[in-house]
Amino acid sequence: MSDFDLRKVYFDNIKMILRFSLLFLFVTSSMAAVSSQVNIPKPGKIDKYRQAMRHPRQKDSCQQLQTLANDQSFSLHELASIRHAEYCEKNSQWLGLSKKIRNPILRPFLHKAHFRQAFVNKDFAEAYRVYDRNKSVIEIDDKDFDEMATEALKGRLNKKEKANLRSQLYKRSPRFLPNPKTSEFREVARDFRNNRDFEKALFYYRRVLNDPSQSLTDRWKAFRGARITYKLERWARMKKYIKASQQWANFLRGQYKKSAHLTKLHHDANIEYIRTLWTEKGQAEARPPLLQLEKELKGRYSLQMVYWLKGRMAEERKQYDKAVEYLAKASNEKPITLRDRDRVLWFLAWNQRRMGRFEESQKALQKLKKSEELTFFAKTKYLYWQAENLESMGQKKEAEGAFTRLADLDPYGYYGALAFRKLKVPFPEPPKPSINESDMISLVDKDQRQFFTDLVKAHEYEISEAIAQNIKHKNSWSTDWWVRYLNLLQKAGAFREFFVRYHSLPPKKQLAVMEDHPYLLFPQPYRDEVVESAKMAQVSPSLIYSIMKQESGFDVKARSHADAFGLLQLIPQVAKKAAARMPSVDYETPYDLYRPDVVIPLGANSLNHLFQRFDSNFILSVASYNASEHAVRGWIKSRFHGDPITFIEDIPYEETKGYVKLVMRNYITYNRFEEKEGPFHFPEVCLQGLDRFN
Repeated sequence: MSDFDLRKVYFDNIKMILRFSLLFLFVTSSMAAVSSQVNIPKPGKIDKYRQAMRHPRQKDSCQQLQTLANDQSFSLHELASIRHAEYCEKNSQWLGLSKKIRNPILRPFLHKAHFRQAFVNKDFAEAYRVYDRNKSVIEIDDKDFDEMATEALKGRLNKKEKANLRSQLYKRSPRFLPNPKTSEFREVARDFRNNRDFEKALFYYRRVLNDPSQSLTDRWKAFRGARITYKLERWARMKKYIKASQQWANFLRGQYKKSAHLTKLHHDANIEYIRTLWTEKGQAEARPPLLQLEKELKGRYSLQMVYWLKGRMAEERKQYDKAVEYLAKASNEKPITLRDRDRVLWFLAWNQRRMGRFEESQKALQKLKKSEELTFFAKTKYLYWQAENLESMGQKKEAEGAFTRLADLDPYGYYGALAFRKLKVPFPEPPKPSINESDMISLVDKDQRQFFTDLVKAHEYEISEAIAQNIKHKNSWSTDWWVRYLNLLQKAGAFREFFVRYHSLPPKKQLAVMEDHPYLLFPQPYRDEVVESAKMAQVSPSLIYSIMKQESGFDVKARSHADAFGLLQLIPQVAKKAAARMPSVDYETPYDLYRPDVVIPLGANSLNHLFQRFDSNFILSVASYNASEHAVRGWIKSRFHGDPITFIEDIPYEETKGYVKLVMRNYITYNRFEEKEGPFHFPEVCLQGLDRFN
């Protein structure tokens, strides 16, 4: 056989091997495909419903909703009809649909869907008619009501409807009054201010100020209102804000001696003016009017707040001996309010500790523990710093005992967590959820149980929440029954109702729930969205839940006076920036932030952005989610002296100080729940890294 023939046989064999290899790959891949189709279950009807509701206006989603609506075997087919009418039909036949809906639970939600469709489509006359017929079930905030009313009045309403709507509008939003009475000027001004129309707000405040027929008290209140108006836009009009504060402070200077009431008003205005000067201009500007006020009020009114301010200014100058001197004088003055008295005592104890006068600090803290207005959180705060004082005095054994008692008293609190850190011991393992699902569902009427369960699976919490809220609870219930009910409220998405019910329980039952069922106080709803968003944003699910708990209490429809929306309380400007970084998120209007699948990824992205800005520092990143980044960077420069726990206590904004403490508490607790292996110790990452910002 020639070399050519040998080569031909060789290549023929190679071709045959390749053919068999390709055939084998084809067969095995086909089998794998068949196997995968067999092993992956087809999505159920509720899964299809949830999938359609993620993007309900898309064509394929509308087709899916229509199919489900026609499927009488699907328990939520009537709800699918309502959602299809709301999102997919331009001219929905709501009256005809209403006749077809047999489930009475769904009727209020049909009206809500009708209203939402009309509002989104800007058919405001129709939206008003639906709202007016169904006020008891349709909630609408003031801003949306104003838009609906002003636009509907331009449209196709009859005279009676217009008269009725105008009456409602003027009552809710007096700035729309065409000819307000003199007695209504301050209400009109406040409404303009709340809607950030500052010029018109100031116009009406000036009308009160320039009207001699108005009482001194009303004119004083108008000065205060004008000052607040300037404050809201102070970065643009800082000089006018300070000037308005000064005018307010001077308004009663020649008349405050006429009555005790006018003296109090004069004191209050000047204290606010002095604090404004101190914040915006510094102590040099603030001290002269403070000394003048002290001279004016001596022997006439309590100087508690005057001495308190003197003490805080001395503290800022690190003249702690002077601070203690002034704060001690403040504590001996007649209390203006119990809150002021406690505030003075706390700063006295705090500065005595700074000076190393630990025994005196202990006595002041002991007085605070006897306050008539003592909250549990304040009690744990005072206990913690008493234990720190004991340690500073060299009483190690007594300090260890105090920290141990605090850890036992407050195992899921901020100061309790700090106590575990001081003791250098792990947190106890939290009890596992032990509720029986059937026991919990048994609270729901028998004929509604399957419907309720399917609503929860479909994430239709607005409706499941209504069912849970209608359950008649009894104060005489045992703790076990209350635990069933509280679990049911959470399962239904009724978190606002849950916290109301929990805090209305007697203290002993609250404590029993916290000790045996702590997971109830730290819920983890919307788990899929949170885990997915955390992964995308490279933040932990525990952090997202920690912020969510503090921002909204898990209320999907939460909306603040600052126009922050949803579970993570994003303002539209921040949401828009986050959405630009995440084009896959379906964000178009601020109302989309009421959707967990929108607000959670955008909020997680915003958290990641802040943590990048602050080099992953926990304290500063969390503080800046609540306050401005500018303020936070100023605090770290002026108030950090080496100890992060002391720095947190020295944050000047009370709201932000409390926010950082509570978010840290949440974060530690959620991580305790997540810990799978070994003992869980205090996560030092919460306190590390401040040095590099100083």
